[in-house]
Amino acid sequence: MVRSRDRKAPGNSCRWFDTGGRECYNHPRTNSGRGARRKRCVAGAPVTKRLGELRMRTPVALIAACSLLAGCSSIGVRSPTASANQGPTKGNQAAGTVTFVQHGEKVVVDARVSGLTPGLHGFHVHEKGDCTAADAASAGGHFNPHKEPHAGPDTVHRHAGDLGNLTADANGVAVYHVEVSGITLDTGPDSIIGRAVIVHANPDDLRTQPAGNAGPRLACGLISKGKDRWF
Repeated sequence: MVRSRDRKAPGNSCRWFDTGGRECYNHPRTNSGRGARRKRCVAGAPVTKRLGELRMRTPVALIAACSLLAGCSSIGVRSPTASANQGPTKGNQAAGTVTFVQHGEKVVVDARVSGLTPGLHGFHVHEKGDCTAADAASAGGHFNPHKEPHAGPDTVHRHAGDLGNLTADANGVAVYHVEVSGITLDTGPDSIIGRAVIVHANPDDLRTQPAGNAGPRLACGLISKGKDRWF
């Protein structure tokens, strides 16, 4: 049996733990002039042990909670983005915006272009991010890092920059949406960051080499990297 003086106990009471793990006190009897003591025992583990367990459990619980939060935050998926503001080439009025969002191995392309004649217009990513020439010839040919033939965006073997056609309505406004593979917004040979996106005057027939007979270039814009999104 271990005895210890309890500083917080009232008067000169004494506290100890008996062999059964009970917490015991000797309290002075205040209503007796003989100063007799009475014993009181409380069943259960010693207070010091319970406090020790509590102290041990608290940091463990905090560590577990922090680990869970860190694990959840790592579940988010990074999606690189990019955009281009297209301006008209000399003598034309076409202009618009194009956005790119990457989801895994696919890139979602959305465009809105105005100032067009109604109907189909070839739409491509070109190899150079240079729109300085009056006719945008400075942007070079279609982006084609793997030397594939020209085709449509749904074809396996095609230029990486082949995006098919925009369709302009009676007001000359085209709204475009497509999901393509073969390009990326990260680094590497398939990256379109720093290249140009161009709208052509004529429809792309998706067959004729090397550019589908899409005709003159009406609008040109530099593709610039944007902020990553997290999903």
